[in-house]
Amino acid sequence: MQQDIDLNMTSLEREIFEIILDSDKPLTAADIILLCPNRKWFDRSLHPVLNHLVKKNLITISGYVKIARSKARLYEATMTRAQFIQACHRKHFESIQDGSLDNIFSALSGYKEKRDQLLVDEVELWLEKQKKLNEK
Repeated sequence: MQQDIDLNMTSLEREIFEIILDSDKPLTAADIILLCPNRKWFDRSLHPVLNHLVKKNLITISGYVKIARSKARLYEATMTRAQFIQACHRKHFESIQDGSLDNIFSALSGYKEKRDQLLVDEVELWLEKQKKLNEK
């Protein structure tokens, strides 16, 4: 995954990004418009949004395709959906009072003084899985 990815998006940027993210092939701007039949935005607003997503390193221009007498850019996501979700979770957890594990687990357990045993058991199970993965 690329460094310096900016996950802050407007609702329109998010809508366009999701379309590109879910595509199994690079898309042109015309492809994106066709994939949004119920859009509430104008076609002319797509290029500035695509440029913002490129600047934020969320999508990349992966090539060009000839359409009639001109070239169209092909856009694709710089990450998979799983990587995007992971990056969003990481950003969220880092924003919780300095990102310390104690603060994160406190937030998950509702800031209780005594941790919920179910949460403790889940964390222990997760840690065991991580240990086994690291041993391989």
